[in-house]
Amino acid sequence: EAPYRKLFRGAPNSKIITIDLSGAEAVIMADKANDTKLFELAIKGDIHSHMATEGWKNIFRHRGEIEIANTFLVTKTNENKEYRVKGKNATFGSIYGMGGKKAGKTLNVSPTEGNIYINTIKKVIPKTFKMIENNVRFALATGYIIFNSKTNSRFWFRDMKIAWQEQRELTWEEQENIRGQASNLPISGTQA
Repeated sequence: EAPYRKLFRGAPNSKIITIDLSGAEAVIMADKANDTKLFELAIKGDIHSHMATEGWKNIFRHRGEIEIANTFLVTKTNENKEYRVKGKNATFGSIYGMGGKKAGKTLNVSPTEGNIYINTIKKVIPKTFKMIENNVRFALATGYIIFNSKTNSRFWFRDMKIAWQEQRELTWEEQENIRGQASNLPISGTQA
């Protein structure tokens, strides 16, 4: 008997199922940012292969490996799959504020090439990056972020409240913490 059956029980003659909406995060981002390119890629079912292909092609161009750049392709199944895995992490990381150094480490390339990857993603889905930037700006100005505009549910940043109570400016670490949360919470909060 599966361990979860001890925790969850359905009504007699019924079953419990779980469903994972693959790509939910990308669809939510696309909707909130009104980013037609990201939405188009999400509907096709594999944004990560496309993003990884574009990002790696530009890295190869930077290296002067033009022939590889012109024919390079990443797919979900077989072709350069390891590049897709690294690219997926760097794509979402870049959207949520990852810098070139960390992107380089994630991709196992130099920080300069990490920045090339990030800039490529920014060119493919600029509206998504603009939405994240606006969310961060809003959070730092108001002290909260709206999870869902339909329900007006909000998350108040503790660091901001404390700084206001103490009548002081936010420290750099507090600002970075708010930036990270303000980038991710409207997406993860809606998804949840």
